[in-house]
Amino acid sequence: MKTNSDMVQSIQEFISSDLGGTGTGADVPVDCISCGKEKKMYVNAISGLAYCFVCGYSANFMKLLSDLRGISIQEAHTEYMAILSEQWRAVEKRTTGDTDLDVLLRAFDGEEKDKGVQRILMPPGAIPIISRYASKGREYLKGRGFTTFDWSPAGLYFAPMKLKGRRVMHIIFPDYDEIGSLRYWTTRAIREGKGVVKTLHPTGIGHPFLFGEHTIDDHDTLIIVEGPMDMLALYGMSACLLGKRFHAEQLDAMEKYTNVVIALDRDAMHDDQVINAMEAMLGRGINLRAILKWPKGVNDPADLCAKYTWPSATMRIIALVKQSVEVNTTNLLTMRLA
Repeated sequence: MKTNSDMVQSIQEFISSDLGGTGTGADVPVDCISCGKEKKMYVNAISGLAYCFVCGYSANFMKLLSDLRGISIQEAHTEYMAILSEQWRAVEKRTTGDTDLDVLLRAFDGEEKDKGVQRILMPPGAIPIISRYASKGREYLKGRGFTTFDWSPAGLYFAPMKLKGRRVMHIIFPDYDEIGSLRYWTTRAIREGKGVVKTLHPTGIGHPFLFGEHTIDDHDTLIIVEGPMDMLALYGMSACLLGKRFHAEQLDAMEKYTNVVIALDRDAMHDDQVINAMEAMLGRGINLRAILKWPKGVNDPADLCAKYTWPSATMRIIALVKQSVEVNTTNLLTMRLA
């Protein structure tokens, strides 16, 4: 069965051979298939989403194949399966649990209301963080310690969100499923203040999976953090909960990792819900460790990154991971009583 990395590689090869794109970053510039302008259409090598900054042409990977070949969406899907060596990995839709291929095809054809399947789309006006029009977003992230971070593989976006009559720019963190389709996104406002909502989600509710797990290449060590900024500080090694609550689906996903390290915010380690979840992990036989004490003045990985800048902060967090405490029933009881 193909892994997510194999599928991303297949999409990258298609971008190179059929669209003339060069590079392996998340957003590859190619000639627009609609207006013909050179290197003005960006294709995301993880999700296959395409957007032209000149004519506004936009498409998911199915529509891109359909328009390029002059074929139907269903024919495009057949070709997509061929690109992936006829390997198709079923996607569990959390709204229905249905993995029927026809349901997926209906979603691609815009009939996502059938059987309750919910299709997640990027917010209107979202542009890649690497775009020259997203400079304010990059400035914000640099101010949070990400001064030398390579934005291309991270695949972040930048978009205006209008809430209660106020227009606030947000960094968008995407999450992709096993076949590289957008599954969810969350945001971070680039300014804070009275009436400004710091984070937003497409459905208005939390995410039941390990957010950002698509960035992890191996199943050795998984570091669990709370938010997307924490995850960015440990890019490629971590996934986040989007809060402190653990869902059963997240515990299921953790079982495939050799080691799991809990690196939640300082106050979370004494939260009953977190302690209950760690007890459940031990019951599942998960090899569990936890960072129980952050340096003075630091609340989470994102704070450490803001203080020491990336990647120096990442090295400091990895040192804390190596010093993390093995979780057992005795120290869980100590946490409850603290």
